[in-house]
Order: sequence, then structure tokens, then C-alpha cells
Amino acid sequence: TNIRWLLPDVEAFSIARDKGQTMALAKELGLPCPRTLKPETIDELRYIIDREDLREFILKPRTGSGSGGIIYGDRIRELDLANHWSKHGALLLQERIPADGEARGVSMLFDQSGAVRSAFAHRRLRQYPVSGN
Repeated sequence: TNIRWLLPDVEAFSIARDKGQTMALAKELGLPCPRTLKPETIDELRYIIDREDLREFILKPRTGSGSGGIIYGDRIRELDLANHWSKHGALLLQERIPADGEARGVSMLFDQSGAVRSAFAHRRLRQYPVSGN
């Protein structure tokens, strides 16, 4: 059977899957984004953690979804970093965006020629996790 899948090309998927690459592309395009530190090794991560004020940062896996593997603020220093890196893969530190106020977004689906096939706007009613932690 001939099936057409709605999937991006490999390069686009790779960028979208990796939060570090996504932030680098956003910055290159001039889009506002949180400060993102992308250590290449666990030793580099330890070096950064020793020198940063972590209260306004989160530690999270470069790939993944949801809240799995996310650690907030000063709790990062209490973590067994090697174990966390081993369990969740490469990690990054990112400036935390406060969950206060109203958030709005737009989601769009494009076809291969770049034409918009579907679009909708949304307003955040709730965040996950609800606690914001």
C-alpha cells in the first residue's frame, strides 16, 4: 500500500527533538528565548553549576517531553548528576520562565510547499504540572 506520512524531514525532526538545537535555531532567527546552557559533558555541566545562580534555572533533558527529568532551581545542586545524565541522556540548563500571567500561543500545520493547512490560537488555562514545579 502507498502511505503518505505527515512527518518532517530528518534534519528538521532532529532539531525539533533536541531542545538545545531548537534554542540555537530560535536565537539564530532572532526569536526571543530563555538563556540556555548546553554542556557537552557531565564535567562541563558540573563546572557550569558551580558558577551559576541556579534559583532561576531548570535542568532538563535535551530530548524528551513532559516533565520527566526536570529539576528546578537550587535542588539541582542536591542531584547525583552522573546518575541523572545516565538515566535521561544529555542535559541542559535553561532560564526558567515564570508561569504567572496569561500565555497565548499559535499552532500551525504546513504542507510540503509551505502552505498553511490548519491553524489555531490558544490561551493557557492550566499548566502541567499544575504546581509549576
